[in-house]
Amino acid sequence: MTDKQNNVMNIENLSVKVGDKNILKSLNLTIKSGEIHALMGPNGAGKSTLAQAIIGNPKYTVTTGKILINGKDITDLQLYERARRDISCIPGTGIRSRIEIYKFPENSLYVTSSQ
Repeated sequence: MTDKQNNVMNIENLSVKVGDKNILKSLNLTIKSGEIHALMGPNGAGKSTLAQAIIGNPKYTVTTGKILINGKDITDLQLYERARRDISCIPGTGIRSRIEIYKFPENSLYVTSSQ
């Protein structure tokens, strides 16, 4: 297995906009099985935008890049197709799947993965 295949989530050169406003620009993130990541930053830094892009919220447009979950490119999948793959947003907590992303108050996003 290659390194890339051991990764639970790969985000490659991801740029996302909402309406005419670019929020994320060329973001790269790799999460391997068992790793824990915390995304922190001020309001408007793009934490929620990243979560919404991962779940496929149609209000958020991926302009460049890829989102891979367990080696499969989900970038072009619709929200309902991602939900069928158990990638969803639970109000008040963030995303829950084999990749769990929990949104906490005050500018942080907690990401953990499990197999």
